[in-house]
Amino acid sequence: MTTTNVDAINQVLSDLALAGKALKALPPERINSAVTFWVEVLHTKNEAYGWDSATIPTLRGATSEEISALDRTLIRLFKISESNRRLVMARAMGLSWRKIMKYRRLRGEGVRHSNLKIIFRNCIYEMAGVDTRETV
Repeated sequence: MTTTNVDAINQVLSDLALAGKALKALPPERINSAVTFWVEVLHTKNEAYGWDSATIPTLRGATSEEISALDRTLIRLFKISESNRRLVMARAMGLSWRKIMKYRRLRGEGVRHSNLKIIFRNCIYEMAGVDTRETV
């Protein structure tokens, strides 16, 4: 494996780590009812009247570097299959191999976690543009 291949693989892995941080920093998707037209009020702990927990907004959002890494990662993800995309992004988000294995079993794609690591490694190689036939 050449040094340019190693650099490309390291770039993909660092982009995946930053993409996972960016996805975690994005606000959760909330669907309001079509009938509701009131603006959501964010209460402090002193203003939460006891029947609701206080909703305090988080100050940390995704940085521009994380968003750029997420963009690069999304472009690279189109090189691999859909089930492998889920695997790669689940690892980027920090899910354990066992949780991913259980999820894939529920979907009928049962694979042992040791084999998932091999699939993940091959996906990283494919995203980096490294020919896996050259590696052992």
